[in-house]
Amino acid sequence: MQRKKTESGKSLSASARSKRRRNKILMALGALMLLGMLGMFGLWRFYRYYQNPQRFIRRARELTEQGEHTAALDQYQRALRRTPSAAGRAEILVAMAVNIAAEEPAPPQDVQESSRTLLGLQADIFRLADSKDEPARIALGNAFFMAEHL
Repeated sequence: MQRKKTESGKSLSASARSKRRRNKILMALGALMLLGMLGMFGLWRFYRYYQNPQRFIRRARELTEQGEHTAALDQYQRALRRTPSAAGRAEILVAMAVNIAAEEPAPPQDVQESSRTLLGLQADIFRLADSKDEPARIALGNAFFMAEHL
């Protein structure tokens, strides 16, 4: 049997060499599994961040402050699609109605379109808030606000 010498000058048998090779393969597989798990965790965090409705609401408020009402409505609609609760959806619809009511006066056709949109939002709010809970109170309070600003 032929023995190979290591860097320190000791000779290794064939079984020791195969054991060393097997350990290297296992270490490589373990490292690949660890990298795969870290990658999956990163993707999960990325998905969770981009599915958070608060992120879209925050961005919509910033756009409203800058006077970009149309872009803010788009952000509110994205938040609306990702919000599961009725109370959260009612709050977003109210914020959309306030945003539409805060727009600068426009030509009569745009005013008619805005009023139709507001009435549609009001109907959506009442549909969501059919029970006697917080969304219903929010919807009633804001229905009067919308009526004042039409």
